[in-house]
Amino acid sequence: MRWKRMLTITKKEFIHIKRDKASLAIALMMPIMMLLLFGFAVNTDVNNVSLVVYDGSKTSDSRELISKFTNSYYFKVYGAVDSPEDVEKYISMGRVKVGLVIPPDYAKNLRRNSSAEAQILVDGSDPTIARTAMSYSLLIGNNYSLNLRKIQVGKSGVENSSNIGVNLKPSFYTIQLWRAVSLTYRE
Repeated sequence: MRWKRMLTITKKEFIHIKRDKASLAIALMMPIMMLLLFGFAVNTDVNNVSLVVYDGSKTSDSRELISKFTNSYYFKVYGAVDSPEDVEKYISMGRVKVGLVIPPDYAKNLRRNSSAEAQILVDGSDPTIARTAMSYSLLIGNNYSLNLRKIQVGKSGVENSSNIGVNLKPSFYTIQLWRAVSLTYRE
């Protein structure tokens, strides 16, 4: 009994659509219009991620590293702080999404050709921004490390430095992902 009733209603609707062309146009065009509207309105690009910096080294090398982050359109510097704990505090309070911590021995380790590391702290409360900020940091870090290695190879007198990037592994950063403790929304 139910199927017969459903078939009757379906038949009536098709007759109605056949008579009223405006209903057919709305039924077909509305989803297309919504798709176009949301396709242009929704933007998932992540730019100008807020960044706070702790420069423990305070040397030209550390300033060069900071400039690599600040000169990209990926990050916007919120400010500089006096300690690594302040970086953690800014991230946990939600003021910034990313922190860059440069240790005091950064330039000394860089000059010794040893592993000079800086730390990137990323707020993981928004997974899209966190993942993108980590990728941007890795990109900047890899490019910076590659340029440093090329300069070091050039100074050592090696003739063919065109393949120097093949055997390089980035050793300049460690990434730490933070997660918000409370599930409250913040802008």
